[in-house]
Amino acid sequence: LGRGLAGVDVLRVTEVYAAGEAPIAGADGRAICRAVRSRGQVEPLFVARVEDLADSLRDVICDGDAIVGYVSILCDPDSRTDYWVDDIMIDASMQGRGYGGIAMDAAMRLILREYPRCDAIRLTCFRANTNAAAMYESFGFRRTGELNEEFQEPIWELTGPALDSYRRSIS
Repeated sequence: LGRGLAGVDVLRVTEVYAAGEAPIAGADGRAICRAVRSRGQVEPLFVARVEDLADSLRDVICDGDAIVGYVSILCDPDSRTDYWVDDIMIDASMQGRGYGGIAMDAAMRLILREYPRCDAIRLTCFRANTNAAAMYESFGFRRTGELNEEFQEPIWELTGPALDSYRRSIS
């Protein structure tokens, strides 16, 4: 299954539901994502709630009719600080053309428009991705000193005066 799904442009995976059978341990949506990710051809996005699937597709990044990447967000509207840019993925052949910055700006605008309570936007940036780190710094993000539980990579945050400045610049 992982091999068959690895050749797509964009992949969203929901939880696997048993068809009247007992669930199989380890055969779930996150396992499918890991299998596809291990092939290194596409970065799948796990969508925990099937009702969130349509929203997860609204931020596909296109150049004409070609998909060049996507951005996804995860937000807790009951929180003031649990607002995440979960993924920004740009096709390797399209990197360095400004799509990452466009995606980041779109994600931040979406969060601030739909969640006015937001006092912090957070993300995880892999240490080896120095180009992305430089882009996040240009938006005002700073490392928090925390590590992402899944990947043990640094968490970055835009908050306080930097977030307020960005919020004013888009209003």
